[in-house]
Amino acid sequence: MRKKNKKVEVLSEKQDPEADKGFFSKYGPNMVLGVFILYVVLLAIGTIADIFKIQPILDWWLWRTW
Repeated sequence: MRKKNKKVEVLSEKQDPEADKGFFSKYGPNMVLGVFILYVVLLAIGTIADIFKIQPILDWWLWRTW
């Protein structure tokens, strides 16, 4: 009876190896990648708006100078 319990515990550990990791350890790389992609997209929008002088985009609060 005791051997079966050990086997169940070992199987459950093998099925979910990331169960003991924290939130950032588990999702951190995806969050960093998402922030980086958002940064690149905003950088491209700002650059295109500046090159072609698209004033409505340049009036966004993100590109205003304080």
